[in-house]
Amino acid sequence: MVHKRLLFFWGSLLFTATCIASSPDAWDDFQTNVKSKCTESINLKDLKVNVDPFGTTSYGVAIFEGFYGSKAGKYQVKGICIMDKKSKAVETLNLSEELLTK
Repeated sequence: MVHKRLLFFWGSLLFTATCIASSPDAWDDFQTNVKSKCTESINLKDLKVNVDPFGTTSYGVAIFEGFYGSKAGKYQVKGICIMDKKSKAVETLNLSEELLTK
């Protein structure tokens, strides 16, 4: 339940961010670039990266989830990946269950 609220919050916030007029091809390239950069920086199994179509004025944003560990102890990880639109630098934030329930 908390996960859905968090995703809805981020989705709503990001969707209302500025959507400066650009061609559909430019937005497709932007989304591909964010997904690629985030995927390169995250070392998880079964990684899924969902990119916000436009990001914010300064950042590309994606939500990710995947698993780490062996078959005996697989742990799910969810988080946010942020890419600076100018420098293309990427940072990630892993959202622990503890953080999501506070």
